[in-house]
Amino acid sequence: MPASKKLTPDFHRECNAAKRFITKLRQAHPYLNLIVTEDRLSSNAPHIEMLQDHDVHYILGVKEGDHAFFMQSSGRSRAGRTSDL
Repeated sequence: MPASKKLTPDFHRECNAAKRFITKLRQAHPYLNLIVTEDRLSSNAPHIEMLQDHDVHYILGVKEGDHAFFMQSSGRSRAGRTSDL
């Protein structure tokens, strides 16, 4: 995804809302095992780090054109399989 598209006010509002939600959810349920699924807009380092900081497992969508390094490093993008990195 082009950087200009990610820096829109809507994108920032969604990121902040997700961060507030995960923080409050983890405070209310500190021992609950959580898995979130999100679209490709959430596949960015700051968001992933926030999920890891709150001990939340995640399944994030990626698009090959937007995440070339990830797709190359997984080595399975063409086979339609998933990878755990």
